[in-house]
Amino acid sequence: MSITVEPMIDTIHASVHNVPASAPKVAGYTTGTPDIVWTAADWARFSHSKVRICQDEGSDQSADVLDIEPGAATNASAVTWARARKTQGHVPSFYTSVSNLTPLLNTLEAAGITSGYLWVANWDLSEGEATKLVTGQNGPFPIKAVQWASPSSNPGTLVPGTGLTLAQANCDLSVADESWPSVPPPPLHTSAPAPPGLWKSAQLLGIGLDGNTWGTTYDAVTGKWTAPVREPARSVTT
Repeated sequence: MSITVEPMIDTIHASVHNVPASAPKVAGYTTGTPDIVWTAADWARFSHSKVRICQDEGSDQSADVLDIEPGAATNASAVTWARARKTQGHVPSFYTSVSNLTPLLNTLEAAGITSGYLWVANWDLSEGEATKLVTGQNGPFPIKAVQWASPSSNPGTLVPGTGLTLAQANCDLSVADESWPSVPPPPLHTSAPAPPGLWKSAQLLGIGLDGNTWGTTYDAVTGKWTAPVREPARSVTT
């Protein structure tokens, strides 16, 4: 499988004006203090791919990525957040430093979280080395993005599309998989026709794109199917 990569710029609200509106992929925060959280106007500036980051212990379960670093989420809180994301039908993504990668994966796997996406910060890499990690992604926790430059590690590197350096703009640079974060499949049509026959309620079970069993229930009173819910694994005896 061929992986197409693109540059990704991430920053906080206070510095988002330094990011060009033409950026192919940007990442911003949905939680944090007012100088960190992106406003609706911040998000609206960009028409291309956007990555939403939860910067605390996991209060935003709709965010694309959980930020796991000192002052943000911990490896332990990543478990609870990941379970919530999986229940919603999403593949959880985790941002962390290369030094914390093994401890994070050990914590997740011990808790039964056996797959997810990674955005790894490694400021010792060149852009080319970071690109190779993304294009060579594999396994149950593929690396979807590598943050290779920051204001402290590469202060003189220019922000793509501007004349500003990373130090001047207060931005980080990553190489990211163009297809990440992927758009989840649409929810079941809540106004689907009623099942044939006379029913007070009916349940539909099926296998989702993530390989898990999902169920929805038809409510004869409202005439709608409920939002999909992941069903527990069932053992089969013979």
